[in-house]
Amino acid sequence: MPTAKAQQRLHCPACRTIRTVQQVGTCTVNNRRHTLVQCTDTACELTWATRTTATTRGRAA
Repeated sequence: MPTAKAQQRLHCPACRTIRTVQQVGTCTVNNRRHTLVQCTDTACELTWATRTTATTRGRAA
């Protein structure tokens, strides 16, 4: 049975709006841990790395 992936809302750089994203992995960049997230919009599906402390606070216009 597949496990549910964590979903949250972040600013998608490709869509240029707040979108639901799902965590797809982790990586290390310059000795700092990052989370790989993917936009859930089927027209976009961009995957990018965010700092683990990234939030939507202050990003919504």
